Amino acid sequence: MNFTSAVRRTAPAVTLLAVLAGCSASPQQGAAPTGAALLPGEGPVTDSPTPAASGPASGSGSGSAAAKPFKPSDWPTEPVPERLRKVPDPVAVVMKAGYTGEAYLKRLAAAWGVTMNEREKIDFPGKAPSWHQVGYRRGDGGTLAVTATWTIGGDLEVASCTANLSVPKAAEFLADCARLDYPGSDPTATSDWVTTTWPQVHSVFADGRNGAVDSPLRISGPVGVLQQEGDKSSISGDYRMVYLFGAGQG
Repeated sequence: MNFTSAVRRTAPAVTLLAVLAGCSASPQQGAAPTGAALLPGEGPVTDSPTPAASGPASGSGSGSAAAKPFKPSDWPTEPVPERLRKVPDPVAVVMKAGYTGEAYLKRLAAAWGVTMNEREKIDFPGKAPSWHQVGYRRGDGGTLAVTATWTIGGDLEVASCTANLSVPKAAEFLADCARLDYPGSDPTATSDWVTTTWPQVHSVFADGRNGAVDSPLRISGPVGVLQQEGDKSSISGDYRMVYLFGAGQG
């Protein structure tokens, strides 16, 4: 999925991909200043606000589907291989005005031994600036990683976590990641959804012929939640990602 920002396009998961690959490149050094959250295994995207129709590496869906605005109600209700999805990628906006998510990120990082880097300002010509932060824990056969993106004013737009499935308790880490505490949230219900939905996603992925697989979309107040499972040999094999983004629904 090449998630795009409604106002600008940053690259938190380009950095996250570098983290899982054992690199330390900053977003400015990444492959592209685009995409609010490229998932691991995907290449850079263009400045177009809609994904290209050239296969999984550059976005999913057909050209006609990509031309349509994102509607949460159109998202598949069953796990679907990314390459077969015909719905445009979600658009991330501010989750809730004034909500920074800082306490959530601090708790998550402390609980899982994730070392968070300093925030970095992402400022590309012609784009509104934003803040991006990434953290990781390496070892135990893989990596746990956390990323977040804020507006320049400090409002949280995106929080995401990725784990190599080889890491012990990776599933618990991702379920904990889903416990975002924005106003009006239901952290327990969202965490439970991540836990109960993953076997369905994994079943489609485990078929072995589908590539990366996207979960159904959960909308909880102003926030959307998605999962993806995929394989990328350069990041130690199978990974799972939980992606929470401002969906503009509340």
